[in-house]
Amino acid sequence: MNHETHNPHEFRWGEVLIVPLIALAMTVGLFRLSPFAGLAGLVAMGFLGYHSYVREKETVDRAVRAIEELDMRFDEVTKNAVFSMPFPMAVLNGEGRFLWYNATFRDVFDIRETLLGKAHTEIFPELTVTQLRDKAETQFAIDVNDCNFHFYHNVTEARNDETLILLYGIDNTEDEEIRRRYLAEQTVIAVILFDNYEEVRKATPEQNRPILFALIDRKLSDFAAGYEASLVKYEPDRYLLVTTREWLDKMKQDKFPILESMRDVPHDASVRPTCSIGVGVGLSSPAEMLDEARQALDVALARGGDQAVIKSGEDIDYYGGKNQATQRYTKVKARVMSNTLRSFIEQADQVYICGHQNPDFDAFGASLGMLAFTEATGVPATIVLDSVPAAIENLYDRVVAELPEIREHIVFADAIRQPAGQGSLVIVLDNHRHDAVAAPLLLDGDARIIIIDHHRRGSGYIQNAEISYIEPSASSTSEMITELISYQEEEVALPKVIAEGLLAGITVDTKNFFYQTSTRTFEAAAYLKRRGADSMMIKEVFKDPWDLVRYRSEILANAAPFRPHIMIGRFEEEIPGATLIASQAADDLLGVRDIEASFVLARADGKTHISARSMGEISVQLIMEKLGGGGHLTAAATRLPDDMETAQHKLEDAIVAYLEEEEEDASHSAERR
Repeated sequence: MNHETHNPHEFRWGEVLIVPLIALAMTVGLFRLSPFAGLAGLVAMGFLGYHSYVREKETVDRAVRAIEELDMRFDEVTKNAVFSMPFPMAVLNGEGRFLWYNATFRDVFDIRETLLGKAHTEIFPELTVTQLRDKAETQFAIDVNDCNFHFYHNVTEARNDETLILLYGIDNTEDEEIRRRYLAEQTVIAVILFDNYEEVRKATPEQNRPILFALIDRKLSDFAAGYEASLVKYEPDRYLLVTTREWLDKMKQDKFPILESMRDVPHDASVRPTCSIGVGVGLSSPAEMLDEARQALDVALARGGDQAVIKSGEDIDYYGGKNQATQRYTKVKARVMSNTLRSFIEQADQVYICGHQNPDFDAFGASLGMLAFTEATGVPATIVLDSVPAAIENLYDRVVAELPEIREHIVFADAIRQPAGQGSLVIVLDNHRHDAVAAPLLLDGDARIIIIDHHRRGSGYIQNAEISYIEPSASSTSEMITELISYQEEEVALPKVIAEGLLAGITVDTKNFFYQTSTRTFEAAAYLKRRGADSMMIKEVFKDPWDLVRYRSEILANAAPFRPHIMIGRFEEEIPGATLIASQAADDLLGVRDIEASFVLARADGKTHISARSMGEISVQLIMEKLGGGGHLTAAATRLPDDMETAQHKLEDAIVAYLEEEEEDASHSAERR
């Protein structure tokens, strides 16, 4: 049944007219009987009509008065309710200025002087007027005096078109405490690796080994006990640590002191013991966390070891890594990798060899060496370049002149129209970051991917690589490729100019065999010399035009100290080869007495490039990582989208932050001693 709702404000004419209409019908009948009777009926009809109208009007008036009285009472109830609400409330105008707030709001925020007419930023400094006026914004949280409130807002337009914003907060402290306790008690799994177990074992006299390894076990056990963690040794060089997120936060706050105390273990060996830690956080099952911890440990090792890496999904945090990379790659590993690489190549229909964008001697030399390696298998291969910068122009021209057929094996990135398909193999050299590859599009298909690199692993790395051969202790990727070539059972045909390209890559990255060298570096160089590499020809390749030499001299002349032992230089002109000029100038600045680190800014491709160099006391890698870049302890770089002035301010802030962290770590270390 359909019931219509009656509006008490409306005048019901149907109720008024029904009686007069009945009287009218009777009057018509009376007129037929007698005019006098009809006249009397007409008078009665008028009276009844007037009476019905007056009665209905009184009814409507009574209803209106009752509703108005109820409205007044409701307004009073509403006002009393608002003023006595047990949660904080405030009304702001459209400009975010306070018009009113209740007593609870005043007590919660401990307001001593009136806020009326003052801006909302007095209480909510991080909240903008735009956010307040945005009706789509739902809530925001704020901590006040150990309490947590969720504030909601409602935007209305007053009669005079004035915007009014109602803010009201709900005390969420109890829920927040439950959430905090839940997070604090979450299980955390870590895998600890004794980085250089084999090296320390071999370097320690046999009679002293049990004592040394017992000391290391004790050091790790004490570390775990100090953070209420459970530690289990499941292999001679591996430990499993289980703790909670609350204690993990304390480890992070202390910067994982085991990294330093491990190096302080008394030992007879020439090799200092170090450890790496991989931590998995935030996943639902222990199996998933253990897998995350192992992945985090792989990242730590790919960055050179002697550090802790925390992995939670895609988020990665690094602690430590301020020392030279621990040498973990052995000749056995290189030999196994050489055979594995050949197997992958032989299974492919097409091989793409990609260095990084704006290739240097190491990237190009390694690419040439990998082309020779691949051609020995008979599988077609292509080197992919995004450009031929001034840095490698001499070497590129010499290679093309001596090996004209190599042009057929070189393609430029702008010619790549689609990802590499199934059956293809993409070998990424001297880089492990997706967006820095010469042709990133190649990686987005179904091709298999292999990474060979000597840089410490950072963010943005290629996720779907089947093999990641990353060895930060190697001097260069050219050194790694030379070893892979040398371990092939059948000698790889290595043209003289390609051997020179590989030697040039090693020479540049080691700064003429001064930085980041090991016996493996010299063995690789000796192998290339035996294969015909001419050192004098390499010196010819390294010669620069007079303009570049002059530009470097200008940078050196205008460079200025920033902090003790640190210099910053700038190259303002945006010209081809600007990044090469910057890197060479940064190298030259290290030749200044008492300078431990140098930074040179240059304009390239509409951005500001920063080349960083260090003698080893200052980790330029950690400084560049703060700016989104990366590299090595002694050589790193980044590129910022800012103008040079802004970029320099960011660089200076990053340097200061790094130095403050170093001072804090030194202070903590002194306290622990």
